Amino acid sequence: MQILTRTNHLTLSPAQQEYLEKKINKLTRYAERVSDSASKFHIDVTNQQVKSDQKIEIKSQVHLPHDNFHVEVHATSFESAVDELFEKLERHIGKYKEKF
Repeated sequence: MQILTRTNHLTLSPAQQEYLEKKINKLTRYAERVSDSASKFHIDVTNQQVKSDQKIEIKSQVHLPHDNFHVEVHATSFESAVDELFEKLERHIGKYKEKF
């Protein structure tokens, strides 16, 4: 499995990068094909300034054998955005596992 991370308007600390990769790596327990070398996770993290509020946007494109999908989340903190992303990816991979 390959995890490719790109950031816009922010720099991830090593702890944040580790937290993100740890959460994504947990997805391998749901389906064997997720840990396959052909599986790719493209993750874009963007810091958005809307008036006086700061929001984190994470977009993920997942390429698995025989399936591709896109997940997008918005949150006020990086950790909550990653947690929400993990929950959505978990649901999508559960559906993927049922299909294949």
